Amino acid sequence: MGKKYVCIVDRGTTNTKAVLFDLNGNEVCVYRKSSQRPAVLKPGWFEQDMNGIWESAAGAVRGCVRQLNPADEIIGVSVTGQGGGLFPADASGNPVRQGVASLDTRAEYLMQQFEEDGTKDWWIKHSGGSLLASCPQVMLRWMKENEPEAYEATEHILFSKDWVRYRLTGEYASDITDASPPGLLGRDEKSWFYEGFDRLGIQDKKEALPKLIPSYERAGGVTEEAAEQTGLRPGTPVFTGAHDMMACCMGIGSVKDDYLLSLIGTWGANYMVTDVRRKGMSNPHIVPGYYITGYLDGNSGAVLDLILQMMYERPGKTFAAGAYYDEAEQRAKAAKHRDLVFLPYLFGSPYHSEYTGIFANLKNWHKGEDILAAVYEGIVMCHYNNTMAELEDAPKIQKLYLGGGGGKSGLFAQLFADLFDKPVYIPAGCELTARGSALGVLAGLGIRKTIEEALIPIETAKVYEPRRESQKLLQEKYIQYLNWKERMSR
Repeated sequence: MGKKYVCIVDRGTTNTKAVLFDLNGNEVCVYRKSSQRPAVLKPGWFEQDMNGIWESAAGAVRGCVRQLNPADEIIGVSVTGQGGGLFPADASGNPVRQGVASLDTRAEYLMQQFEEDGTKDWWIKHSGGSLLASCPQVMLRWMKENEPEAYEATEHILFSKDWVRYRLTGEYASDITDASPPGLLGRDEKSWFYEGFDRLGIQDKKEALPKLIPSYERAGGVTEEAAEQTGLRPGTPVFTGAHDMMACCMGIGSVKDDYLLSLIGTWGANYMVTDVRRKGMSNPHIVPGYYITGYLDGNSGAVLDLILQMMYERPGKTFAAGAYYDEAEQRAKAAKHRDLVFLPYLFGSPYHSEYTGIFANLKNWHKGEDILAAVYEGIVMCHYNNTMAELEDAPKIQKLYLGGGGGKSGLFAQLFADLFDKPVYIPAGCELTARGSALGVLAGLGIRKTIEEALIPIETAKVYEPRRESQKLLQEKYIQYLNWKERMSR
């Protein structure tokens, strides 16, 4: 007798993954397909071919299906992925143009207008969300002004995960976890913020918004065409899925307010679950009645990659930061001088344009090992500062979960434990985001009676306890970190 699994498509900008989970929420198989690199047609433009996105997703699912035994069965599918951006389709479901990724900044001139005329403040007041240049509604306004033919042809407004699910099912839908971050969710947290379309002068596109369905409810079945392309069985239930941020937090399997989830990736993120919506970045959880409150910063894992590139890249040789992670960590651990303080603002700050990267106390006797140790510490201090300064519920933290690519680093984990003075738990399996969507599928299929019962706690691969001797040193260096940060603000 074969085994039963659920399959999750995790659509990312760099890679698309298909991940299989058993019916107890355990990760079984991961298959990755490289995504098309974003096309930078002009400075600030980041686009990806929508058909290419689907091909990557279908290829990843095929790769997972091929790992199964003949008697095994995939009984449910869902999709998660990056939020923001715009993936427009015409009346026949074909792409109107290339999809716009969430990194896109071409509409910054509109944001300046919206700040000057009060639209941004109005949006925050009436929607509970905010406006960014890459939000779908702002991109639609940009299209109306700059690509009127594409604007007129747009009949369906989709997020990246919704485009993939449409290609699986032929049905248009989205959910509140994708609608909320770009400020498209109404105050009732159940419907689209249609009034905003009136304010932006794009009221004729209200009907292009898809229906909103809870993340864990069925949004269609695999079509014959999609079955041929993916290897899935026709008619397999496909569930709505969620924004990758909310799915990742769901993957922990808990809605308690006593833990922090920190992700060290291209962006650094710090999330807590709250039972009320907080100010700032706070969006509905997959589980009704809860919110994901957090703070993101671009100065995290990408900073380490850039430093490694500075140190190791050689002319004529292809550079990949991942090839140097182990060596860099060992060198950092061997540092003899721990007096360097590093402020990791190599990518600036969306809130403080004056912030830059700084190595403080650098002297002629410092070696590469000392610099690397300071880089690891500085990234952790940035996460710590963002958590303590920006998250109202930070005093409730009793333990940390670490994820993202940097979550595989023992040095990062130990430094988090030391500076936060809390145990750090490394989740078993690597795909927290996909796991969150998988738990939703278990509820949608009725394998778990409710979404609350689908909260299966993640197993722990390793725990890092705080080291008192290191904690004192890091706290002293953190005071210097804050002093240097204050100097930049003057």
